[in-house]
Amino acid sequence: MKQSRPIASVLVYVGFDRIGDSLLKLPFVRGLRQAFPGARITWVAGRETSVYADVMASPVAGLIDEIVENAGIGLTPTEFLHGRPGGALAGRRFELVIDTQRIFWTSLSLWRIPHDIFISPAARFLLSSRKPPKGYAFPKTMQRQLLDLLELASGKNFPTAKALDLDPG
Repeated sequence: MKQSRPIASVLVYVGFDRIGDSLLKLPFVRGLRQAFPGARITWVAGRETSVYADVMASPVAGLIDEIVENAGIGLTPTEFLHGRPGGALAGRRFELVIDTQRIFWTSLSLWRIPHDIFISPAARFLLSSRKPPKGYAFPKTMQRQLLDLLELASGKNFPTAKALDLDPG
């Protein structure tokens, strides 16, 4: 699936990141920058913090432009009834929103952020602008799940990494 014009802004939602998660997510983060080289990429940790903001900042330097922690998204099942998210996301619009989790009410909260394209695996991609083919089976590994979301968002192929390279350059 070819983009008609380059995507200029991307929001990626995660509940939070810990060291182990962040290592598994590195191929996805690198693929994001490869797929959207000119985009401003905003990484949103909705419920807590992200180690990409501190101890894992070096491996993602130049890949993520902004990290929003404790965004208040994914905290309660009724939050989507209270309007759009506030704080650092208030009044913002993103061309592409990639929701990496599968809790439907969290996805509803994210869906309220103004966007052009929304990708979310929640409820079998019910809210997604782009959906996988019929019969799609969600992969068992988190790394492959994220790469599948990236492929859906970008229309490009991203093979599963055979080894984890921690060198940021």
